[in-house]
Amino acid sequence: MGRNLAAQGQLEEAGRYLRRALEMAREGFGPRDPHVGSASHNLAELLRLRGELAAAEPLYREAVALLIEAYGTEDVRVSAALHTLGVLHFQRGAWAPAQACLAQALEVRRRGLGAAHVDTLTTGALLAETQHAAGLARDALRSLRLVVETQPRPLQPAGLRRAGRLAEWLLRAAAGEGGGGGEASTALLEEAGRHLVACVEALSSAPPAALPGLCRAAEERAASLQARGFPDAARALAAAVLEAAEREAGGRREGLGVARALGLCAGAAGHRAAGLEDPAAVWAARREALALAREAAGITGPLLAAAEREAAEAPGLWRRLWARETELEGLARWRRVWTTRIAALSASVALGRAQLAAEGGAGAQAGEAQAGEAQATLQGALRTAQRWLGEDSGATVLGTDALLEKERAAIRGLRAAVLDLLQGDSTLDERPATA
Repeated sequence: MGRNLAAQGQLEEAGRYLRRALEMAREGFGPRDPHVGSASHNLAELLRLRGELAAAEPLYREAVALLIEAYGTEDVRVSAALHTLGVLHFQRGAWAPAQACLAQALEVRRRGLGAAHVDTLTTGALLAETQHAAGLARDALRSLRLVVETQPRPLQPAGLRRAGRLAEWLLRAAAGEGGGGGEASTALLEEAGRHLVACVEALSSAPPAALPGLCRAAEERAASLQARGFPDAARALAAAVLEAAEREAGGRREGLGVARALGLCAGAAGHRAAGLEDPAAVWAARREALALAREAAGITGPLLAAAEREAAEAPGLWRRLWARETELEGLARWRRVWTTRIAALSASVALGRAQLAAEGGAGAQAGEAQAGEAQATLQGALRTAQRWLGEDSGATVLGTDALLEKERAAIRGLRAAVLDLLQGDSTLDERPATA
């Protein structure tokens, strides 16, 4: 009962049931019985989910000790307790004890469940993440390689996340080797490419029922690749997500999944522009990014309006459950991202037009007029970003606060270029727009 309540999000009520279950196990079976270990483990898991890590740790340790005492170190029930204790250490940033627990759990699961079992793969991937967080990049690569090479095909969402993560680490390792000049670096790039191709193939060949989960997994990986400075890889994966999202929507460009994919493509185009040198190519990439962001906003706006209307008509508890299911808050947050991104990209395009006019010898008057357009557009972009970021947006649903901060930083980065073009004759400010 307690675990069911926890799964439904009723954590307080679940806590009462699980504490009572632990008391009853101790009273009925004795303090050293494995039933007590299982009850301790269940309560520890609940406390961890509630963020009460200090209270959860002694219960985890009790569970591990009692289960080992009853079943020995090779039992899969022991491996489950070791895994979750490792998760707790990971959450606390205690990398050494996390690695010890996860490595032991991994060996038990490999022997008891097999290398390709979902639990074994999960523990192996978390061990790799722990090693990476601890700065052990080579160990992390070795651990994640083993997981990705063992996991079944076609890729499921978790498998796609792992393959994409491995590709990212390989790209970072190749960059650390000094780029594509050496044989080792070239081999890393080729390996990363194979894993990205596997992600794209999983999206292109998946049945409709599997597309939502795969698209969300690929979105996460594309956003991470983009944030880490690999725009070409992010662009390839984002394009595959867009194609899959359109297929899920019956060949139409509609729905939040398509909007999110368009946003990823817009971000990838914007990052590509930052790496170009030719002014005309930069301007073209910025225009592409602006068009994609506008299309994403055009899809998200009507979705949000319809969701708000239906939510307003749904009473009481049903309204709250419905809003959570349809990510009403998520839609509102994405609208903020699109609005801010469009403002930033509009300023970028205006700036690029002014720079092209100045460098192409269009004349001082034409260059000054286009620079003035860039200044006005940029002023609006700054105010848009400030307005959205100044609002109380509540609990994070889709992680868009960080995206908004990045958009504002990008807008600020344009100011120097505009000021330079205007030779300092500007009164740009960041005052939020009035309602």
